[in-house]
Amino acid sequence: MVQLRALFIGAVVASAACGGSEEGPTAPLDYNDPATCNPLGTVNCLMPWPSAVYLEEDGSTATGVRVAVPQGAMPTNIDQIVVDPTPLNRYDGFGPTGVIIAGFETGASDSNLPGPENIDASLAPDSPIVVLDMATGERIPFFAETDSTTDEPSEKSLLIRPMVRMPAGARIAVGIRNSVKAYDGSDLARPAGFQALIDDKSYSHPLFSKIEGRYPEIFDALEGAGVPRDELVLAWDFVVASDDFLTRDLLTMRDASLPAIGEAGANLSYQLEEGSTRPDYVSNIYVGTHTAPNFLTNGEADKSRLIRDDDGLPVLSGDYEANFAAIIPNCMAEAE
Repeated sequence: MVQLRALFIGAVVASAACGGSEEGPTAPLDYNDPATCNPLGTVNCLMPWPSAVYLEEDGSTATGVRVAVPQGAMPTNIDQIVVDPTPLNRYDGFGPTGVIIAGFETGASDSNLPGPENIDASLAPDSPIVVLDMATGERIPFFAETDSTTDEPSEKSLLIRPMVRMPAGARIAVGIRNSVKAYDGSDLARPAGFQALIDDKSYSHPLFSKIEGRYPEIFDALEGAGVPRDELVLAWDFVVASDDFLTRDLLTMRDASLPAIGEAGANLSYQLEEGSTRPDYVSNIYVGTHTAPNFLTNGEADKSRLIRDDDGLPVLSGDYEANFAAIIPNCMAEAE
């Protein structure tokens, strides 16, 4: 579905298997098990996304939580292989700049959404969508749109794109007002699970209890921003990943690479040749190869992954030969 392609931009796309084996694609597994789907969703198992329904407590992380998306909630890739959530489930929250997505059975209209030319409208008191830091009450600027790759109403998902990096470790609330309309201009219907939260009633879904207790604080935060609960057609929250988690892979690889490289690259080898053709504005083009620290299971192959130790940190495994090109424009040559 088009929605799934939009949904898995970023971390989830990176976790997807990239193709079948030499014998052909693996047979698709059962997925979108209703018991593992978001209890606030309607047309897509994981929506709204990201959501605290897919977090679990973990005292070992900087945020106190960890992403926990069950296999049964995952879609299949183009080879009909169910996406493995394991890489995503390492995270201690969701990405600080990722797209926020909600789906409705009737689709959503983009008629009055804060667009890319009018981002300030997302911070207005009457904005049809509100995204805020629940600890500080600070509003997150964004622009919103609907999925432009489809004309199928039920696939016209609402895409909310933050225009700043959301604070690391923050608990973010998202509120969609009834001023957001269905694709045909009619009123959006509340998902049954959310209607139960509005009415302070129970709802028959295995994951409902995971989020039910979060809603007094969510409603209070949104009401503090001028959004009463009776105006909401959907609201939910999620936690942003910590900087500690988001940077530790790169910092670990940096700390392992610098001694291996040696001062000024003394331990690396190079092969270099001058390019034979170049545009008039280029002084020289050099192409070649150099050795580089390797942290991958299978080099640059599609299915290559980071080698990790028991603590989940990248492990240096020798070196590999990398290609490079250096283009020297005339202005740089003249500066010398």
